[in-house]
Amino acid sequence: MKYIFSLILLFCILSLCAQVDSRGTDFWVSFGRNASASYSSTKLQIRIVADQTASGTITFNSITGTGRTVAFNIAAGSVYTHTLSATEKVASYNTATGINSNSVHIESDVPVTVYAFNTYSLLADATNVLPVHALG
Repeated sequence: MKYIFSLILLFCILSLCAQVDSRGTDFWVSFGRNASASYSSTKLQIRIVADQTASGTITFNSITGTGRTVAFNIAAGSVYTHTLSATEKVASYNTATGINSNSVHIESDVPVTVYAFNTYSLLADATNVLPVHALG
């Protein structure tokens, strides 16, 4: 009986250690296809949730010059929503599997949680973006 109890206790402790925290200061995300929709017909959004006052940048790696970086400031307990422009959509939307530079880099001065939304017609995709430190 002691053996079984010890085994269960060990399993519970290990399970708690395996939980991934989705808060962080460094994120990468890219948008994939939503059904057969092209990037121009989709609504792409990045939402950033802050428990404390936060500021940072959203950088679109495929854009050069003006419009490459968007600064954000979020009040404590608030959500910042950035709806991507047509140029930003092109820079972050992937229509094929494989390696490319269509990605978005999000950096914050304090830990935040990031979500990505891809909506088209009656379809919607959403993801909780994991910070770099949680990716292993």
